[in-house]
Amino acid sequence: MPSKSRAQQRMMQAIASGAKPQRGKGPSQAVAKEFVAADHARGATKLPQRIAAAITSGRSKHDL
Repeated sequence: MPSKSRAQQRMMQAIASGAKPQRGKGPSQAVAKEFVAADHARGATKLPQRIAAAITSGRSKHDL
């Protein structure tokens, strides 16, 4: 499953490389690696900074 936003993509990359989530909760490193692999397979695309920002700017959630 590829990332939905740049923030999610950065978080998954950090966890996949060994960083721990700040609040102690988050995806496992294996799940994060799956996201990174899916993002890499999809290639470089324009992701919104955050999903809420895309929704308020007039883009629908389905356009993401």
